[in-house]
Amino acid sequence: AKKTLDAVNKEIETASKAAAVAEKGRKDAENTFKAAENAFKQAEQNAGEDKAPIDKARTTMDLTKKTLQEKTKQATNTKTAAEKVKADKLEPAKKKLSEAQTGLDRSGEFKMVRELKSHSQPVTHLTTLVTNPNQVLSGSKDGQAILWDTSNGSATRRFALGKPISSIAVSPDGKKFATAGDITFRLWAENGQQVAESKGNRYAIESVAFAETEAKFTVGELKYREGELKKR
Repeated sequence: AKKTLDAVNKEIETASKAAAVAEKGRKDAENTFKAAENAFKQAEQNAGEDKAPIDKARTTMDLTKKTLQEKTKQATNTKTAAEKVKADKLEPAKKKLSEAQTGLDRSGEFKMVRELKSHSQPVTHLTTLVTNPNQVLSGSKDGQAILWDTSNGSATRRFALGKPISSIAVSPDGKKFATAGDITFRLWAENGQQVAESKGNRYAIESVAFAETEAKFTVGELKYREGELKKR
């Protein structure tokens, strides 16, 4: 869709340049005609018995008038062609790109753009990285957290955490992530090493702070999400 839009914009650019060249030719022809017209009028005013200068000036004026008419027609046609390309192709191309980006089909309903497969058990949580909207971290009952590149559907990193994951969250700087499973809350570094662990339940109010971002993951909230998932 992006390539189609780029091609349409290129076509519009080419057509617009042709229209601009044609319009310049029309203006030049108009100026030439006006000069010939003035020369003819001057010849009439200065004419004596010799009518040859008048005839010559009239012939020149007629030729430049014909050229002006041709250039005007050419400018009109190229301008119309440029406007037609823009009217017929630009909006459909923009709409097609928008549909591809938002995942909407022609009926206005969401459609699947890409399917990401790698977990061996149900995925329990997904979260987007603030630092890169094209990256999504998934958590699953198979004990894995996987970092995905949604632009191409590839799994860029895998974290074998060993415990079923019910909830997952990522720090604003994308350097740490937290998981919740059973009654345990764990904090992980970006290399997959566990850096903290806290046990509790959905009513726990403890939280873990990321010093470098001053962001907090609340254990109680994660446990609440876990409970909600178990109800489904």
